[in-house]
Amino acid sequence: MGRKQSIKEVFSFFEAVIGGKTDTRLFAIKAPSGMGKSSLISKVSAIANRAKKNRKYFIYSVDVRTAMSQRYAEFALRACLNSAQKENFRKLDDDRKDIELSSIEKIFEEGYISKMLDDLKIEEKCIVLIIKITVKSTN
Repeated sequence: MGRKQSIKEVFSFFEAVIGGKTDTRLFAIKAPSGMGKSSLISKVSAIANRAKKNRKYFIYSVDVRTAMSQRYAEFALRACLNSAQKENFRKLDDDRKDIELSSIEKIFEEGYISKMLDDLKIEEKCIVLIIKITVKSTN
């Protein structure tokens, strides 16, 4: 199926986030099984990662079927941020190797995470964590 419009909408959303034109930080791709949701995510990731040198988006995708803990979303976010850091997605100003999350309730208020978000805003970049969730049809 053609995905050009869907891809355009996803990147428009990312741009709205970067430009401060929306407070929304979640989006969903909802469709019946076999309609190309995973393919869409793969295509968005490929486009985002194409320009390694000056890229604006860091896409990290996980599948909830691999969840082994109630803290899966927290661990996925930590892995996403660490991966972005290891790939030098943002300019680093210290020698920190791994990001630790001490409190999921106030994660974005933690000093280092808060600084990372401020840096991303200045650099006009966006880190995207995609959690693939499969929902069984109720038909």
